[in-house]
Formats: sequence, structure tokens, C-alpha cells
Amino acid sequence: MKKIILFFALLLLISNTYSQVLSDSTSKDNSTKAYYLQKSKNQRVGAWVLLIGGMAIFAGTALYESHNLDFNSPHRNQGMVPIYISIACAAGSIPLFIAAGKNKLNAIKVTAYIKMEKIPVLQQTGINLNISLN
Repeated sequence: MKKIILFFALLLLISNTYSQVLSDSTSKDNSTKAYYLQKSKNQRVGAWVLLIGGMAIFAGTALYESHNLDFNSPHRNQGMVPIYISIACAAGSIPLFIAAGKNKLNAIKVTAYIKMEKIPVLQQTGINLNISLN
């Protein structure tokens, strides 16, 4: 009986201390170089989409309004909403460019490290108690 209890105690200890698992599903801290580079790339793409989209809306609205230069028309301020939206899109791309730059710097700075984790360890009194029962 002592051998069986000792075997299961060692099996429990070995299963918890075998190695560290670093995968995206179990890791809470995604601080790898590939993660930061992918995040930076996604933010840059989003920023460019906002900037180009905002400029396209602005140019389209300006071209449309330039053909309708009737200042006596009651609809003369109708093109201001798309212009405001285009300005907001262009302004919204600025924080994304800044965040992309910071994530790229984080990817450059990231280094290998050992993450110390606490594991459940059987106490000596517990082992003595299990062994002395027989």
C-alpha cells in the first residue's frame, strides 16, 4: 500500500512540474515578438483604411458639391455631414498609427525570459501521514 500511495504522490508531483506550456489558449500574457508584430500590422492596416476612407469620402463630397454650387438652394449645407465624418475618420487613424508604432517597438524590445510559476507541492507532513497509515 505504501508503494501505491507513493507512486500516485510522485505521479501527481511529476504531472504538475513537467514543463511550462506556452500556447495562445493557455497563456494570459501574450508577450511574444510575433504577437506584437501581428498586432502592429493589424493596427497599421486599420489606420490606413480609416485614413484612405476618410480622404475618399472628403474628395467625393467635395467633387459632388463643386458641381452643385447653387448658393441660393435650401440644400447647400447638405454635404457637411460627410465632410465631418471624413475628418473624424482621418483623425481616428492617428491613434492607431501611434499604437502600431508602440507595438512595433515592443516587438523589438521583447526578449526571452523565464516565467516563475507557483505549483502545488505535496507537503512533507502529507507524505509522512500517507506513508505512516500502513
